[in-house]
Amino acid sequence: MKNAKRDYRQHKRNSALRGIGFDLTFEQWWAIWQQSGQYPNRGRRLGQYVMARKWDSGPYAVDNVEIQQCSENGRTREKRRRFRKINLGAEKVADSLFVLGETSDPLELLCEAEGDSF
Repeated sequence: MKNAKRDYRQHKRNSALRGIGFDLTFEQWWAIWQQSGQYPNRGRRLGQYVMARKWDSGPYAVDNVEIQQCSENGRTREKRRRFRKINLGAEKVADSLFVLGETSDPLELLCEAEGDSF
């Protein structure tokens, strides 16, 4: 338990340094690890487990974390980066079409591309 409290404090401190919210008490953090059964395998190396935020977004909170293999967390992070890159590109296209008078609303193109409507 002594190491768990140290690991909790370190996780909370590292989150603050990265500008990520940390809304877990020690008891919540510990319960999540205990429930997963992976605390002894916690770490950042291949085959080890991390507490990851869903879609690598939002704070560390009870309803926004899951224990997963470090390699899976890396894949999620890469998917999110690609998604952001695609959306940024789509926003530039939408803005360009708006400037050219091709559409009355730059968001209209984004919604159409995603299958949404106003």
